[in-house]
Amino acid sequence: MTLKDIQTKIANGETLTDEDKKFIAEYDERKLLDAEAKKARQKAEGERDAFKTQLDELKAKSEEDDSKKKTEKDTTDARIKALEKKAENAEKESAALKRSSAIRELAAENGVTLAAGTMSEKVFARIVEEHVGNTKLDDEEAVKAVFESFKKDNPGIIAAPSGGGANVTGSPSKTAHTGPNPFSKKTQSLDKAIELQFSDPELAKKLKAEADAEV
Repeated sequence: MTLKDIQTKIANGETLTDEDKKFIAEYDERKLLDAEAKKARQKAEGERDAFKTQLDELKAKSEEDDSKKKTEKDTTDARIKALEKKAENAEKESAALKRSSAIRELAAENGVTLAAGTMSEKVFARIVEEHVGNTKLDDEEAVKAVFESFKKDNPGIIAAPSGGGANVTGSPSKTAHTGPNPFSKKTQSLDKAIELQFSDPELAKKLKAEADAEV
């Protein structure tokens, strides 16, 4: 029985029963309002807790996604740094190779070639490069002076102008090249390139030109 049921009876002119009268006598509107308020509050709290649970789950998922993204970013950054380092090393090796080639050509032009039976071409190339040091190769006077001093300091390993040493620029290539091109970026080898520049300068020039033409 509710208050609405009793109101309907009264509106229809029906006689109230003793039970109806007892309900009216015991009816406490404040208590009813409190009960309804409690019910509404419990409903609101339930919805709040449900929303809070959903929010916590979303935050946890977001943090997990951020962690994964950070890990992926760190991995990508590490790969980028490794590739940048490789590119930097390749660039340095390429620059060293070009400088070695230029020194070899300038050495031949200035009469600095290895005398037969004295030492390996590779060792000779290293000695010449160390002697040239940081000399600017586009400074003709400085280049001439450095090679003249080399000839003065190392007369025992320099070939006589009439021959007897390594081929000089302009002589035909000794052998056909069968291995990888040491001047190519794909198969670059500084030691082999230097050795070839002293043992067979014409072939070295040819292979260097082929490497420079690579796309």
